[in-house]
Amino acid sequence: MTSLIYRTAGELAAAIRKRETTSEKVVAAHLERIHAYNDELNAIVILTADEALRQARDADKALESGQLRGPLHGVPVTVKESFNIAGLKTTSNFKPLRNNVAQEDALLVTRLKNAGAVILGKTNLPMLCADYQAFGPLYKRANNPYNTGCTTGGSTGGGAAAVASGMSPLEFGSDLGGSVRVPAHFCGLYSLKPTEFNAPITGHVPPLPNAKGGVKHMAQFGPLARSIDDLRIAFEIITGPDYRDVRSAPVNWERPRRKEHSSYRIAWTDTFREFRADSDTCGIMKNLVEKIGNANVQAVKTDLLEFDIASAWDVWGTLFGFLIGQDLPWPVRLLFKIQYRAVFGTFFSRSAMNGLNVNFLHYARVIKERDVLIAQLQTFFENYDFLLCPVTMTPAFTHRKSGKPIEVDGVRIPYLIAVCAFATPFNATGNPVVVIPAGQSRDGLPIGIQIVGPYWSDLELLAFAEQISGLTEGFVPPAWME
Repeated sequence: MTSLIYRTAGELAAAIRKRETTSEKVVAAHLERIHAYNDELNAIVILTADEALRQARDADKALESGQLRGPLHGVPVTVKESFNIAGLKTTSNFKPLRNNVAQEDALLVTRLKNAGAVILGKTNLPMLCADYQAFGPLYKRANNPYNTGCTTGGSTGGGAAAVASGMSPLEFGSDLGGSVRVPAHFCGLYSLKPTEFNAPITGHVPPLPNAKGGVKHMAQFGPLARSIDDLRIAFEIITGPDYRDVRSAPVNWERPRRKEHSSYRIAWTDTFREFRADSDTCGIMKNLVEKIGNANVQAVKTDLLEFDIASAWDVWGTLFGFLIGQDLPWPVRLLFKIQYRAVFGTFFSRSAMNGLNVNFLHYARVIKERDVLIAQLQTFFENYDFLLCPVTMTPAFTHRKSGKPIEVDGVRIPYLIAVCAFATPFNATGNPVVVIPAGQSRDGLPIGIQIVGPYWSDLELLAFAEQISGLTEGFVPPAWME
């Protein structure tokens, strides 16, 4: 069964369709892997083993009778705990929700089931998806498969650990401030944050159940996988309009142009304003850019002066505070304020605290600032096809109390700046981003690179990322688990 563990979701789907294996065997192999390693990694927090095996047997019977349910027929997947699955708890690692049982599936879960997927369980996350480490009051800390003394990233941290360790071939998470991209980077995976409003976000917590408001900007669902092809399969499943979220766009997607290498013009940077990634990340970036140049792709270093990154950080922080805090009871909102002030202590946290108190006039001004930022970045992409940049300032860092500074080449950098300075501007604008694993640090930790595209370039972005990923090692399993 071990031969099934590190095959991609697409490969598993093909093998099941061709009767080279069965869904039951594939699910059983992944359950065996979970039983072997989940106690050490704490990746999956709600396991539905019996139900997954029942669904797998049902998928095999359906295939025998000539029914193919979709592109993931019989393939096991995992989802972040914050997605509703009817009959299972959705707590978002938040004590007041410890007994919250979902009454219906999130739209993403419905679409996965309609595509034939078998859901193995739900994965670890920080409280209310609001940290870059996966731990909280209800679930034990998730550990990185490449070094269990390090974080998986957050907030889709458990899912990243599950995919990297072979417990799941495909994970689905949510990204409001890097929550899909940072764990992919820390755990050596591919990930996609689609263009905003591409995938409806119905059935996710936060917002809290029965909330008056909701997450209206910057958040997007996306997959984490071990191949670009799996990102493409997932994208086609989860995107598209739904009556419960009329903002989701009915885009008439065209096939990627797959241009000649010499016709691409790529911008790249390892620095956002005064913040530069560490030497390992910069070395990986430089090496990749050299390979891109050798492949006849035009790669131009940029300082991104056309794009007001400082304003993007402020817009993200303010909207994050507003979106997270709008429906929280006042004692919890006060707790968040204290945490931002005492623990994080950066311009991000000041913006978030402002967001917790935002009024309608302030909100309208921030949305206008956001529109300006979107226009700036779209104008930038009139001269470049894509932008390459780091995901964070470092590879995965050691477990620590939230807010404790992170060392970047011997310099103590504030926690939020080190982790989200490179990620959050593209939530502030809503642009699509693919993360590819590009190499390893001197300590053997994965390092990923963001590839950012203009609005609605998702399929073209995936096609280009696939070309570029051919210049890297791609996904490399944790050596101690082979």
